[in-house]
Amino acid sequence: RCLGPCCAQAYRGGYGEAARQARFFLEGRNKDLLSSLRSQMREAADALRFEEAAEIRDRLGRIEKVLAKQVVVSPTLEDQDVLGIAREGTAADIQVLYVRGGRLLGRREVFLADVGDRDDAALLSGLLPQIYREAVPAPREVVVPVLPPDAEVLAAFLSRKAESPVRIFAPRRGRKRRLVQMAEENARAALFSRIQRAGAKGDLPDEAMALLGLSRLPRRVEAFDVSNIHGAEAVGAMIVWEDDRPKKDEYLRFRIRTVSGADDFAMMEEIVTRRYRKAVREGNPLPDLVLIDGGRGQISSALRGMAAAGVAIPDVIGLAKARGEKQERVYFPWASEPLPLPADSPVTHFLQRVRDEVHRFAVSYHRGRRETETRLSVLDKIPGIGPARKKRLLLRFGSVENIIKASEEELAAQGGLPADVVARVQETLRRSPAGSTP
Repeated sequence: RCLGPCCAQAYRGGYGEAARQARFFLEGRNKDLLSSLRSQMREAADALRFEEAAEIRDRLGRIEKVLAKQVVVSPTLEDQDVLGIAREGTAADIQVLYVRGGRLLGRREVFLADVGDRDDAALLSGLLPQIYREAVPAPREVVVPVLPPDAEVLAAFLSRKAESPVRIFAPRRGRKRRLVQMAEENARAALFSRIQRAGAKGDLPDEAMALLGLSRLPRRVEAFDVSNIHGAEAVGAMIVWEDDRPKKDEYLRFRIRTVSGADDFAMMEEIVTRRYRKAVREGNPLPDLVLIDGGRGQISSALRGMAAAGVAIPDVIGLAKARGEKQERVYFPWASEPLPLPADSPVTHFLQRVRDEVHRFAVSYHRGRRETETRLSVLDKIPGIGPARKKRLLLRFGSVENIIKASEEELAAQGGLPADVVARVQETLRRSPAGSTP
């Protein structure tokens, strides 16, 4: 209920305490809030104000019920704002997750209909001052997907506003990187919802069929992409998009087996062959449309893969931008020139969504493989650790992370290592990139 400060119903001490408790709640200082309320309840009971004590008790119960529903996202009880960005064409959605005391208290959405050609770093450079100009001051850490070019200037601005040091940080891995990915997922979902509400959902298959000259309605779409760095740790990915939404339980990942070197075309042929041989073998449904992340060369490779698997899918297209251009183009096997797509078309947004999702899935798998290999290669550089000891350590402990956490006694007993090798293992791993997680 309102304390009525504007009509002199509240006494100064009571109103000040209520304002302080409200600030605790908004800042996520849950322990301070609960402690203040319990102290108030005891004071009221000691003074025989039992009705007031009962009201405070009920308020405590309601607050504890709210706090119980809050998701714990940080075991270290940090205060952070975490930003994620999603894009479709020229539109961008930015999600801000408010983490206080390690708990996700809430979120804020910023939608921009036209961001032009600004990249994520430039977008954050203009956005961060707007977010914090009128809002609650920034916490100690603002976690972003990429550092803006003027990060130091922005951090100084936020520090002045908050009257305490504020750090802007772009994690590359670890728990904080996973929080950024959570914010990005929220942004993608919000943007997808906006596009649906704008009317793209109901008529989309018909519009796509008409614009792209497809032989059937694209109810089920399968998209392919490959990811590697100069052929190293090469992987591929396939996603399924059905009835205008991803079917993540049908996603597939591929480790490239038959290709050495940086031959993206051969990699595409391999993963398409493997996917449709599996589909034929298991009697799985074939898609209405196959979308390839790439141009004419990638499409030709995909068609060779389908032929090797013994399947014929009428509609196969590629989506890519011409070098140095921003406009999306659709490539067809039968056309000598690609079809430029209108930037504001729901069909363009749909194809971008599917292409971006398979690209994200492929890159995520490749990054994970690369990081795993990097961590494993650290063991090879330690004197006294040969193939046999490396195999034994991984069998006993399961991962490099568990080896890092192991005590000297555990390494000696379970790993069968002499004392000098144990010391080298601990020293090397704990100062390697695998030994610390931001």
